Amino acid sequence: MTKQFDLWGGSINLEPTEQKVARVLAAFPETRESDKELILKLWMTEDGLADLLRDPALAEQFTQWFRNQATFSESIARMRRKIQSDGRYLSSPEVQRRRDALQEDWRECFRRG
Repeated sequence: MTKQFDLWGGSINLEPTEQKVARVLAAFPETRESDKELILKLWMTEDGLADLLRDPALAEQFTQWFRNQATFSESIARMRRKIQSDGRYLSSPEVQRRRDALQEDWRECFRRG
């Protein structure tokens, strides 16, 4: 597997998301009750956010902000899709072509089954 590094030379975890989520769910039962807690714990333990927020006070401040104020990531993604479905603020033609190709691949996959 190719290794990637962050700005400080730490390695970036490129494992499949399913493996990372399963590991967090197994290790931290509280993440089974809240998507926000799951996202936060995964970012902290698997994606290196804890290394980025090395100061414990800063890490705690970020954690509280994320839990209490951050707009949920799925809500942001869902709203982007809605806005773009109305034809506003569309992605570049290259990204649109890539998405269209992926969508066609999925359609083809389900046609075979």
